[in-house]
Amino acid sequence: MNSNTNLLSALPGVHLPQQHRSQQTFDRILRAAERLLATHDFDQLSVPTIARAAKTSVGSFYARFESKDVLMLVLHARFLAESEQLIQDRLERSQQPALPLRELVARTVHTTAEQYARHRGILRATFVRTRLRPDPGTTRRVRQINQKILKRVHSIWLVSLPNSDHRVEQAVGFALGLMVAMLRETIVFQGSDLLGAAFPCARVTEEVTLAVLRYLGPWSETA
Repeated sequence: MNSNTNLLSALPGVHLPQQHRSQQTFDRILRAAERLLATHDFDQLSVPTIARAAKTSVGSFYARFESKDVLMLVLHARFLAESEQLIQDRLERSQQPALPLRELVARTVHTTAEQYARHRGILRATFVRTRLRPDPGTTRRVRQINQKILKRVHSIWLVSLPNSDHRVEQAVGFALGLMVAMLRETIVFQGSDLLGAAFPCARVTEEVTLAVLRYLGPWSETA
């Protein structure tokens, strides 16, 4: 059983494998779905297509996932578990000695941009499913998973600021929201009407870091 077992077991509709061979099939389905999502919209993918790409049967798919939406939740949960581990490695373990806010922001933006680029298909599918054609249950579970990692980053950034009152806490939360929105638009959806063509990831990282730091400027002058 992999390290994400506790997280996945909390998701309804997931039947976790109990044997090594079953785990291999489980992982093949996830890898196949992520590969397909890199080039296809979620709604375009059928369960038979995913099963065929994973070299397994439709029955085997449904033995592990009750629906495509459940599969999407598992992919999103695994993405966030991986991101949380990277945050821990790059931010939390670097807190001794404490890093200044500008370095924490730069590392957070870089890590998030890297993850968004690597898992673009999953994130695009999740956003479209939860925002444009929402199902209340799916949307609620995705938000719960997202909030866990955002709260962790929020607390790390907050510690680096010289003061911590309600307005500062709100400002840090808003700055995180700005970061997520800008990276989602420029990396996951690869540009916008205002930007025109997609920016290179390195340029996006630099610009988003600068924007977040400028927004937090009034609260971080001595950080």
